[in-house]
Amino acid sequence: MIRKLFIISSALMIFMILSSKVLAEGNTVYWDGEGNDNRWMNPMNWSSNQVPQSDDHVILDGRCTKSIEINEEDRIIIHKLTIEEGYTGTIIANCPNIFRIQDNFIVKGGNILWKQVVGGKRIIFEGDVMIKGGVVEFIGTYKIAKNFIWEGGTLITEKAVFDIYVSNARCIDLGSNQLILKTMNVYHGVSPKELRLKGNIVVCHDFSLSSAVNIHLTEHSILDFRKISKSINMDQFKVDSGSKILIKDEECKITMENLKEYYYSANKNIITLEGNINGSLENDIILKYNLDHGEEKILLEITCDENIKTFRQCIVLPNELAEGKHTINVWAENDRGYCFNVGSLHFYIDNTAPVGTIRTSSEGDAHKEVFIYLTAEDAGSGLSKIILPNGVSEAVSGTVYEVVYRAKENGIYTFKISDHAGNANEIYMVIKNISSIDGKEREEEVIEDNKTEEIETDEKAKDEINEETDDKKTEDLVDTDDEGFKETEEDHKRDRETEEEEVENEGSENKETKEVENEESENKEIEEDETDHKESEDAETVEKEKAEDKKEPVKNRDKKDTEKEEPKDQISDKEIESEKSEQKEPKNSKTGNKTTQEKGTESKSTSKISKASGSKQYKNNGSSPKDSIEDLKARLGILQYLLDLFRKIFTLKIGDFLYDLNE
Repeated sequence: MIRKLFIISSALMIFMILSSKVLAEGNTVYWDGEGNDNRWMNPMNWSSNQVPQSDDHVILDGRCTKSIEINEEDRIIIHKLTIEEGYTGTIIANCPNIFRIQDNFIVKGGNILWKQVVGGKRIIFEGDVMIKGGVVEFIGTYKIAKNFIWEGGTLITEKAVFDIYVSNARCIDLGSNQLILKTMNVYHGVSPKELRLKGNIVVCHDFSLSSAVNIHLTEHSILDFRKISKSINMDQFKVDSGSKILIKDEECKITMENLKEYYYSANKNIITLEGNINGSLENDIILKYNLDHGEEKILLEITCDENIKTFRQCIVLPNELAEGKHTINVWAENDRGYCFNVGSLHFYIDNTAPVGTIRTSSEGDAHKEVFIYLTAEDAGSGLSKIILPNGVSEAVSGTVYEVVYRAKENGIYTFKISDHAGNANEIYMVIKNISSIDGKEREEEVIEDNKTEEIETDEKAKDEINEETDDKKTEDLVDTDDEGFKETEEDHKRDRETEEEEVENEGSENKETKEVENEESENKEIEEDETDHKESEDAETVEKEKAEDKKEPVKNRDKKDTEKEEPKDQISDKEIESEKSEQKEPKNSKTGNKTTQEKGTESKSTSKISKASGSKQYKNNGSSPKDSIEDLKARLGILQYLLDLFRKIFTLKIGDFLYDLNE
């Protein structure tokens, strides 16, 4: 009998176990996305072909990566929600009417964008919230009823309000992450004890704490209330060693100055922190700091009795710091347990030395000099200086810089490149293709270089002297311009007078030519009268001779003819001699005109006199009209020549005057 009862009871136990497993498997619902939209409330999108219920465990995995939409009218109450790593879609909840998860909410992948900004409504997490991966952004109000754990992934909560309910002991574990909240409200639940905080929490807008709940900061945690302008009861906080509560203190008079340099390395590993203390301190202060939220260290201790206005302390950076950005946090603690933030300073670690490429201008032989081209690069802190082979240090900047160096001798040329973090690198170049140069030639080249340098310095000095004397010269030029203007006016007057005199001379010459012509016409009339008179006399003599011929013999007639012919020949010889003497006089006048203008005027006057005397001689000598006309033409030609010569001289003078004006 007892044996039968044992068999029946064991069978019932097995049946109950099997039925519980089947029931559990039946409450798991997967998102398969077989519906024609992305809505959560569409039954065809779920593996059970019905919308998940309050006892269902909803799983989103790699079976379907289709995104999910939750709208305002949706009412969602589920038992549990798990988002696996394989799910890559996005779950968007836009202010649902009800959204409650009764058990754990686990996120390992996917993207979550939940928003609940309707007044009086919240998205409720009644179980633990565990963020292990994916990207999660909360906007609006959320109820946290149990533990909140952030192990990995990305969590954005700057616009979120967390209402935390504490029943028994609850924990918010952020690890090494920083949780930034808009508002944090802590309420008491059933039999409240304490809320343990681990990590860095920043509250930006408001904070409230139930009087029945205490907050315990553990393991180097920071609770930052510096942006909240309200008093906080510090008696409800328990702070372990290394943890801090930062509050806003308008009376804090300690300020930090910015770092003068931002790049450091294993070779350059000392940071200098400087600050000011404005006013007197009411309590003793300990300045502390940590590096990248690590171990805290004492920077400086200040008592309220000390009259310290400034401070300057050095920090030695550890050699194992990784390259990249780092942060130093500085705060002050007083003897009442308050912590006041002083400042945060950022710097960079750069342990990589700069590099460079080098080349030359030519590779052949028989060169007197070679140009070396160096291109230096540093992608970290940037280049700071380059030391040339001759020892000259050239300050540079930027991440890339090129230097040209002239080599005149064969040898090894070394360039030293440094960056702002203190890292340095040496680059070598061997030159072998410069032809040998004797010592004398080398000295001559050096002398020439020195001469060129001296010439350049002399030119610079001359330029400076010229610049100083420019003002004086301009003043002198103003004075000389006035005098020169007066002189040019006098010159213009003189030139005008000379022009008037020349015009008058031309007029007088024209008058003289007219007088000569009048004299010539008078001479012609006189000569015509003389010829008429001679012809009448000749006619009378002829008649007398005829009468005498009749009386006298022929011999006597011949003698008389010869006697009459002789005096005619004598008169012609005298006329010839007088013409020769008159022709010599104009030749002398030509030579006189070629020398100077004054001699030309004298020759003109002499020529006029000679013309007048010549006309009288013709009258007295009684020369023939043809000879007198030819002589007159010759004299007129001479006069024309003199006039042309005068005009040339006149135009030359006028041209010189115009040339002076143009200058």
